[in-house]
Order: sequence, then C-alpha cells, then structure tokens
Amino acid sequence: MALGVPAEIHSPERLRAVSETGLAGSTGESGFDDLTSAAARLLETPLAFFTVLDEVRCWYAGATGLPTGTDRNGTVDGSFCKYVVATDAPLLVSDARTDPRTTGNPAIEAMGVVAWAGFPVRDASGEVLGSFCVVDTVPRDWTATQIEALRVLAQAATDQVHLRQALQGERRVRAEAEQAWIEAEVARADLQRARAREHEVVEVIQRSLLPRVLPEVPGLATAVRFDASNEASDMGGDWYDVIRQGASETSFIIGDVCGHDVGAVAVMAQVRHSLHLLALRQAHPIDALSELDGLMLENDFDRFATVAFLSWDASTAGLTFVSAGHPPPLLVRADGTARYLEEGRRPPVNIGLASPDDAEPGMVTLDPGDTLIAFTDGLYEASGADLEDGLEQLRALASTAAPGTAPDPLADLLLAGMRPGGGWKDDVALVVLRRP
Repeated sequence: MALGVPAEIHSPERLRAVSETGLAGSTGESGFDDLTSAAARLLETPLAFFTVLDEVRCWYAGATGLPTGTDRNGTVDGSFCKYVVATDAPLLVSDARTDPRTTGNPAIEAMGVVAWAGFPVRDASGEVLGSFCVVDTVPRDWTATQIEALRVLAQAATDQVHLRQALQGERRVRAEAEQAWIEAEVARADLQRARAREHEVVEVIQRSLLPRVLPEVPGLATAVRFDASNEASDMGGDWYDVIRQGASETSFIIGDVCGHDVGAVAVMAQVRHSLHLLALRQAHPIDALSELDGLMLENDFDRFATVAFLSWDASTAGLTFVSAGHPPPLLVRADGTARYLEEGRRPPVNIGLASPDDAEPGMVTLDPGDTLIAFTDGLYEASGADLEDGLEQLRALASTAAPGTAPDPLADLLLAGMRPGGGWKDDVALVVLRRP
C-alpha cells in the first residue's frame, strides 16, 4: 500500500463530507495549529499535522514545524494520511524506511519522514476526513503514554470539526428562520422549530464531547449522567470526565463553562481536553487547575469555567479534591450522614484571580458504603427556589437514598427527585462514586 492512492480516498460519501466541512483548500486555522503545536511539544517531535484529503491533495488544516513559506498542502500519493483513511484506523510507524506498509513513500525523501504516528479524524457522520499525526526524522518506538496523548488530541481535533459543522448548521438554521419571519407572520412557528432543531443539533454535539466509554475504576463503583436543558435557548457547557492514571489512581472532573450557547460548548471542548491531558500527566489537582487558568488567560478565552477536580487513590481509599468556583461535592457516609465538602476552594478559572499561594486541596477517606456525589448547578437550581434551599433539598434526598444504593440507580433517583415538572432549566451533569 506504500505507493499509489487507495480506493477509499475516492469514496463519494467521504469526498462529500470533506467538501461540506470546508477544510479542503484550507491554508491553516489557529485552533488546529494550536492542537498540532501541543502535540509536537507533548510528544517531542519536530513536526505535527492535521491533514484533510480530497481526491488529489492533502491539505494541512493544522501544522507545526513547517519552514516559513512552505505550501500547506501536498499530494495524496505522497502522504501518510492516506493509510489512515484507507484503514480507518490509527497508524504507528517506528521507521518508515523499513516498514513494509510505508517503504517507498515519497514523503520519506521529500520531508525526511522516518517515525510517524497518527489517528483518524472524522466528521459528525463518521466519515474519515484525514488524520492527526506527529512526525519524527529519526526512528523511535512510540510509548503507551505518547499514543494516548495523541489519541486525546486527535479527538480534540475531531470535536473541533464537529463544532465547526454545528456552527455552520446554526447559521443556516438562523438564516432560514429569519427569512421566514420576514416573509410571513406564520413563520413564528418555523422560527420555533428552527430553534428546536438548533438546540437538538448542539445537544448531540455536546453529548459527543463526553467520554464514550468509562474506564474501570479500582476500588469504586461509578455512574455518570448528562441531562440537557428543556429550554431551546439554553445550550450549556457542562461536562464530566474520568481518567485512569495508573494501577490505583483515577481522576474525576466535572465542570461548567459559563454561557448558554454554542460558544460555551466550544470552550467546554477545549477545556475538557486540556484537563484530560493534564490529568494524564498526573498533575496534582491544584497544579492542573492553575495551569488551565494560565492557558485560558494566555489564549484570551472569553468564558470562565467552574471545575471540581477529584483524585482517587485506591491504595489508600483517599480522595483529594479541589473546587474552582464549583458547587462542593456531597459526601454521604454509609449511615446516611451527609455533608458538603467545603474544603479545597479556589476561584473559577479564567477570571484573573489566581489561587492563593497557600491553597490546599481537600482530602477525605471513603469508607466502605460511602458515596460521593459531584454535580453541576443545574441540578439544584432547577426548582427556582433559593439556592441554599436547593442544596438542602439535594442533601436530604441523598442522605435518604444513597445508603445501600448502587451508583446507577442512585443517579436516576437523584435526577428524578430534583427534576421540576417543567423539565430542567439548565443542563445537568452528575458523577456518583461509591466505595462498595
């Protein structure tokens, strides 16, 4: 397969997907360039790319390491991306000069490609657009940590493509609705339907940004939930994540980016992936949130975020936690005693207020039968009552329901017990941990 163009490149469905994204012919976009820059730094490679293939050219939608003035495209035949498109699978090459899959590829001579690693990038319908890859000019064996970091960044590129498509769809829907409004009063109904479609599209995108498969967590039973707001105008930035870091360590992250629009979802995607990578590096919760704070301020993010970062160590049954402007987690002991964990507080990220130099995380030991509940504010703000009353309602419900109840049914009980008759006014994310 080293020479020539695989038949999969010319799939009509794939080429249609490439055309609809508008990435063919791209001369580079800052968001994708930022991701390739992060990949090159993390994997310590001189080159990194997000490439999109049409029928004849390989376009560098994101690139790092190219000499100034270099064209941001090449031939399909001379690309390594074609192998990923052909197989719809990652490709890891230690030495392209001797690997039978790649030997003879023109890029070996033209660009000095020796080691190569890449993952597929797909559009929202699942068609493979191209690859997210790193390139080295010397042989190397890719480590498991490097491969996982590259997978996460490739998923971030995929998420950005999906958000790009959602924004394009939103503009079309709004334009159609506004035109209909001008043409006739009856278009009020069309506008409402258009907004409902817009909300549905963004909800699908938002759910796609959440982890698809949760890892097994040593020493804990877990459950997660995401419920979207019933309000057509509300599209939030709520998310959760679960990251295994070793034999006994696991991080749980739950957060909320301010705003109720597509912009909040876009920022959420970048924040989630940044924290995921920091967790993979086994950063301490305080350090991870401080680094995220710096990244958001440095890159002029226009939204702030609240985050709860919890780090579990199964070897000690200890939970270390930090809440950056986020609702405090709720601890329910096996006997039903329940309290909010107010320790480990720091300001939200990206508001310009750093953590105090003496900031300390909260720490608690989970005994058998104990339950920990982390959530976003939509869970207790839904009733419209005073916020303190909403938190007390949640505490009382959990105190009764949690003892002896597994995380999955408990999560459903909490959502059912807190959901108002008219549905959620804001998105709700929920993480439930229980030590058996």
